[in-house]
Amino acid sequence: MRVMRNALLGALAFAAAAACGVAPAHAQALTPAQKDEVRTIVREYLRQNPEVVEEAMAELERRREAARRVRIEGDARDFAVGPRNAPVTIVEFFDYRCPYCHESMTWLFEVMRRNPQSVRVIFKEFPVLGETSVEASQAAVASIKQGKYLAFHRALMAHRGQLNSAQIDTLARRAGMDVARMRRDMEDRAILDHLQANHEVAAESKIDGTPAFLINGKWVRGWNRAEADRLLAEALRETRRR
Repeated sequence: MRVMRNALLGALAFAAAAACGVAPAHAQALTPAQKDEVRTIVREYLRQNPEVVEEAMAELERRREAARRVRIEGDARDFAVGPRNAPVTIVEFFDYRCPYCHESMTWLFEVMRRNPQSVRVIFKEFPVLGETSVEASQAAVASIKQGKYLAFHRALMAHRGQLNSAQIDTLARRAGMDVARMRRDMEDRAILDHLQANHEVAAESKIDGTPAFLINGKWVRGWNRAEADRLLAEALRETRRR
């Protein structure tokens, strides 16, 4: 039964690919009558086994999610801390004006301190709370060129109250940055393109608020420390089993 099922699923994929013109070369050799026969077999199988469609859709979403994870974790423009080959990767989508992001910062830096070799943290700038948030993220990305991202990030996250241009400059100066250079670097169109790419992948992942954490491919949407701790512990346990 399993063999037949796999064969028919293969036929389904084969027929779909042929219909779209992307099947292997030998598929193009099928005559119109043979193509009709394949479609008839597949249609009848699906009529009798409609659950296969659900299985196929679930597999399609799994593959899309895996591809999104590669894009999210693999963007070299994002600042990251920890070994590239670390067994656990945490990605945080955040906004500097988000109070829940401020709350989660202590947890994230503690995770980094306790797991310097086993955890990689990727900082995903995701300004969603207005123009000042965008400006702060532009400044943060610009700080990478001066090697001051982590200090500046901490300063922005530790800031309480309203944030404006003058305060951003003050925090940058306290972090040891050349503010005039930072402001020039912020004008680079590539920074806005970077932020736009972050928004696009967030939208594909149905992330519309901050913070959001991706821990080895599993999401924590919003700041839920218990859930973040659970997923982190699960990921660390899994690495020890390998």
